[in-house]
Amino acid sequence: MSLSTCKRALCFVFNTFNVEKPDSQRTKQRTLPSYLGKEAQCTPQKAAELSKIILRVIVKDMRPLSLVEGEAFIDMFEYACPGFKCPSRWWFTKQLEKAYQRVLDDLKGNLKKRSSKITLTTDAWTSIATEAYLGVTCHYINENWEMVSFVLCTKPLEDRHTGDNIALWIEEVAEKFDFSLHDDVQAIVHDNAANVVKALRILEEKHGVASLRCAGHTTQLIVNHALKEPRINKALGAARSLVTYFHSSEVATLKLKLKQEQMAYVTVSVLPPLVKGLQKSTQKAFESAPIATFQTAAAAEIASRWKVETTYDEDGKNVCIFAAALDPRFRKLKFLSTDDILKTSTLLGSDEEEEMEDDDPAHDKREDAVRNEVLLYFGGKAIPKDKNPLQWWKENETKFPSLAVVARSYLAAPATSTPSERLFLAAGNIVSKKRASLTKEHVDMLTFLHNLEVMEKEWREVEEQVERLMSGQGSEVTGCDLCPEQCKPATLKKTVTYIVCAVIFNEKVKEEAGFDCEPITLLLIQEQGPQWIRFNFLAKITGGSLKTLLEADQESLQAGWWDRKAVLPLRGRDIIRIIDCGLKFCQEPWHPVTLPLDLSCRHIVQKLILVFTNAADKIWLLLIKVPGLHLPSAAAVKTHAVTWAANMVVQEALPTAYYDHDVNTLGVFSLQHSGRQQGRTDGVCFNTLVALVPDRVQRNQDGEKVESTGMLQPPPTGLDMYWLKQGDTSGTAGFESLAV
Repeated sequence: MSLSTCKRALCFVFNTFNVEKPDSQRTKQRTLPSYLGKEAQCTPQKAAELSKIILRVIVKDMRPLSLVEGEAFIDMFEYACPGFKCPSRWWFTKQLEKAYQRVLDDLKGNLKKRSSKITLTTDAWTSIATEAYLGVTCHYINENWEMVSFVLCTKPLEDRHTGDNIALWIEEVAEKFDFSLHDDVQAIVHDNAANVVKALRILEEKHGVASLRCAGHTTQLIVNHALKEPRINKALGAARSLVTYFHSSEVATLKLKLKQEQMAYVTVSVLPPLVKGLQKSTQKAFESAPIATFQTAAAAEIASRWKVETTYDEDGKNVCIFAAALDPRFRKLKFLSTDDILKTSTLLGSDEEEEMEDDDPAHDKREDAVRNEVLLYFGGKAIPKDKNPLQWWKENETKFPSLAVVARSYLAAPATSTPSERLFLAAGNIVSKKRASLTKEHVDMLTFLHNLEVMEKEWREVEEQVERLMSGQGSEVTGCDLCPEQCKPATLKKTVTYIVCAVIFNEKVKEEAGFDCEPITLLLIQEQGPQWIRFNFLAKITGGSLKTLLEADQESLQAGWWDRKAVLPLRGRDIIRIIDCGLKFCQEPWHPVTLPLDLSCRHIVQKLILVFTNAADKIWLLLIKVPGLHLPSAAAVKTHAVTWAANMVVQEALPTAYYDHDVNTLGVFSLQHSGRQQGRTDGVCFNTLVALVPDRVQRNQDGEKVESTGMLQPPPTGLDMYWLKQGDTSGTAGFESLAV
């Protein structure tokens, strides 16, 4: 890594030193409270920030607004920040209303930007104050083939919960968020309550929106009906024992949670093949009379309750059928007859054609293109069931552009109404006994803001991590996103060699030159792969004396002073560059003091702040989404330079655009090393700034070289990656300062 690249990266880091004036320059006599550390120092700016933090506590932690009037709460702030006067609960109520309106406007703007239809889920709930609410959530697939989910409202209900009223309330929600039930909503997922079913029948007739019953609730009804047979009590006892097992075993509970996480987000595309599988399972003959009775009852309920989801209807919406057809895992449609498969594929291809007039000269050409696209899609091989269908569509969108438009709308429909039911878990905590007097409108606001707060938590954690790294601090290394099998843990004297130039360990410098030294800062890092790394430090002498020739021994380097004029009899002249670098730093430091951070690491790792910038100086930051949002990291391989780890991350994240971009490692913010346990903590983590730069010369579709005109957007990533655009979140100084 060159000096110039280190210099460019380390210039991003700034330290602020508060220098206290000497007593002779003081203009004000110190008071007793100042000696006790209780000087009133709360500026208006700090008071405003503290007020914002308190509002976040109320929203995020679901605390009552009366918290700010608590005596202990006021005493705590008086001690922690003397001079801060906490605003009243009425002030926070007004701020809550302003925050709600601001976020509501932002959400409405995001909904207008989408390019596909949305699916709603809805459910009703009664609070501890016996007040009724209607919860509505929204789901759609964005341009990057990511599932986006929002809480729209926890609407207070004043009148009787009739089907007509529920239909009217859902229409009011659509009007509030500026979308049309007829043009923008694909389907609404709900439970099997008679009044809700009637409401959706009204909306289906009036606006053409599809009604989807919650798969989870329907399954429960089917099983409950079949379990009414008294002769299967023994089987029920075994099922209860299974539940007890999961509650009493931590290992079993962990395995169950991991399995649930692997299932991720389940859409209605899985229902038709799943229901057909259940129907086949009920046809298997058992000698046991109770089980046979259960099968008969369950089969009848499945056929009755899931007829719409598993049968093609020429006059129906066929949302589940079309969703399964557009899911590459189930596109063979084995659960349908041959005639229904043909009708489904034909109807899917007609959506785009209907937008063109028959007398349009381009109509026939467009019709042939769509027909060929449909034939090619359904003629393809189904992907494995454990693969992500959205990832497949992201990679094949350009191959099937017409079907991709339709797939975005159908694959966004969740199989259950769990999102709206989960909404009331938060609402139940908000409308607690201590908050039973909250107005219904404020319950809606708090629930709305709380759910967005949970979604934004990961973004803030990433921004805070970026701030820490850019200020020269470290971040714990819990694992690597890319760690090839050949990357063995770093072990000194076996797999890695660290060379410390000049000073870092007093005893080593004492043995070789006779001096006691103290490191001042890291200057340069030189490497030839993870097996050989040299750390060059600037140091100052704290004691000892230069060894004479008579004192030389096998550990001595025959050190001597150089006046920078005489000829140096050196075997390797690379030391001149290090000396020159040290002199320049003494004259004009180009980065703050940087010393290794005492944080352990098993491998030679790069933690990357990997950015993309366009001509308008907009910045995007590459993030990994699984298991949680975080900065990418990769272990070095012995066959390449340490900095090659950044190339591995880019190749994994941007497989289709990797060869059209340069991966430029600009420098190191800080490095982390512990070394206390040999073989387990001998690794080093380099917190590195990397820029992704488009090649100046690129190739067109014919393979011809063309001059690049610059890119306005970063290249698309895989589903487990994400480009965070500057200004997309609440923003912190750390991320914003990347634009310096």
